[in-house]
Amino acid sequence: MQRITTLQKSIAKINELREKNRAIEEKVMELTSSSLGVSNQFIKLTVERLADEATRKDVTVLEILTIVGANINTSTNYELQVLFGRLKESLAVKDEILKFIDKLLENVEKDIKKLAGTPFEKMPVEARDMNLKIKDLILEYISNAEAVNGEQKSIFAAIDEVMKDITDVLLKANESISVRSKITSALSWPLYSLSPFLAS
Repeated sequence: MQRITTLQKSIAKINELREKNRAIEEKVMELTSSSLGVSNQFIKLTVERLADEATRKDVTVLEILTIVGANINTSTNYELQVLFGRLKESLAVKDEILKFIDKLLENVEKDIKKLAGTPFEKMPVEARDMNLKIKDLILEYISNAEAVNGEQKSIFAAIDEVMKDITDVLLKANESISVRSKITSALSWPLYSLSPFLAS
């Protein structure tokens, strides 16, 4: 009975952790998609101004250079989404995705210095804040997934124990039936052996 209760608790814990990870996944996708939207919109508007003869001369060199950074932001967010998808399939990529985020944070710090004092100084700061949030979410996701794996191992071990107990009970029951059968057979034997005499 105690093992059944333990199994029920483990299953409930797994469901709780998986629900948390579903919420984390939604948040990670929301943050990366939002960042993608910002950088894509900046690229679109700047390119449109460059393409328009009337506004081309108003586009600064800094804005043109910032397109490069915005494009990198777009591609890295796509890559982050792909890596997170792989993380869902296997925790084997956890080191890879964490290293990727650390590299992003490294690069963002350089951009913060480059764009300090310019009209675009907020962009890398916001990117850094977003990446830090994503890193915290992914660390929590990994921790939850590892806990799920631990609970699953406990469940399999408990099931093995339950199956062993059932097997032991069945073996003892079979032994008991076998002993009773032998006793019954032994007690019945004299009656059969005397039956010819009794008949006479």
